[in-house]
Amino acid sequence: MGAIKTEIFTAHEETTTIKFKETLFQPSTMRGPDYALLSVVLDIAATAMTFVFANLLVTSALSSATFWVLQGIGLAVWMIVFFSASVYTANHHYQFSEEIKRIFFAVLASALIFSGILFIADIELSRTFILAHAGLNIAMLFGWRTVMRVALRTLQSRRRHMSRRVLVIGTGEQGRRVASLIGQLSGENLAFAGFVGDKTGVTGSEFLGTIEADLHKVVADNHIDDVIVALPNRDYDKLEAILSILHTLPVQIWLVPRYMNFGIYQMDKADRLSDMPIINVTSSTMSMHQRMMKRAFDISVTYELIFMTLTVMMLVALAIKLEDPKGPILFLQTRIGENGRPFKIFKFRSMFVNADKMLDQVSVKDDSGKIIVHKRPDDPRVTRIGKLIRKTSLDELPQLFNVLRG
Repeated sequence: MGAIKTEIFTAHEETTTIKFKETLFQPSTMRGPDYALLSVVLDIAATAMTFVFANLLVTSALSSATFWVLQGIGLAVWMIVFFSASVYTANHHYQFSEEIKRIFFAVLASALIFSGILFIADIELSRTFILAHAGLNIAMLFGWRTVMRVALRTLQSRRRHMSRRVLVIGTGEQGRRVASLIGQLSGENLAFAGFVGDKTGVTGSEFLGTIEADLHKVVADNHIDDVIVALPNRDYDKLEAILSILHTLPVQIWLVPRYMNFGIYQMDKADRLSDMPIINVTSSTMSMHQRMMKRAFDISVTYELIFMTLTVMMLVALAIKLEDPKGPILFLQTRIGENGRPFKIFKFRSMFVNADKMLDQVSVKDDSGKIIVHKRPDDPRVTRIGKLIRKTSLDELPQLFNVLRG
């Protein structure tokens, strides 16, 4: 770009209200389909690398051809065992210690099964190689997860709005236990908002209202994303009425079931808060498998579209800079989602940098003195390239990157 200044973003922002739907305890979350897919990819890469490192440590224990065959078999065994051990069950919220324990035993089981396959196939491979691979594998799988936890926790501390706010309906022993578990799962992007129920056993700041209160107001005022219904036995007769209200709200609904309720709901909607089972009873909720498949499809198609339009985007960026070198290429537009949550989208800049100073040229005041901005084809605030990219919707191309962000 030569001497062209490489400024990308502008501080100018517009605010628009739209509706969007999030599923399962996520935005960005440690336990949505994004995290599950990332875990599979990184675990495959880490396991493949540890096969290479183990072979080097044991002074090239395997020939090239044998190595690649056994690595393929080993990866298949590892993945089958890891899926069977629910390591990638994205809708289970384990404490980090529980996740590490599952990985540890999954690696040991994989190593034993792999050794059994080698024995049956009469393939000689030193125990040192298998032990070296298992040890390195555990270290690498623990390592990337620890780094990820620390990074996400740091990000959450800087951007509090990323956490999903959870309302607990029920102030009995079960409800208080749910709140305690949410507090322990600090790496899961969850934030306990408060209780709805009776005041017995809860502090004033945690109490948001009674069951009979206006749930619509409680959810809206506290920006609630998820509601966990954990009623004491004496209040279970109110369950149907509570669920009927919650189904009209833009929240994910979870039920802590009594033993007789377990068979009523689809088990592919089951989740866990540590060792506590909860059931997703949100209407029309996709299963986790469906969400993972949809997310994988979205990502793959988006990468293809970005690759196909990359040249066009580069030309548009160059044209924007050539016409108005002092301004940025993109601007961030703030939109408000459900429960008042702001999020940002990327768009190509189509207006001059000082467009706000030209507002009087396209606006009039109504009888009450309120300024009304009129859209017009000869809007002086819009650049020449801006008119073209607006007309052809090329200004929307950077929104492809919003899809990747989730």
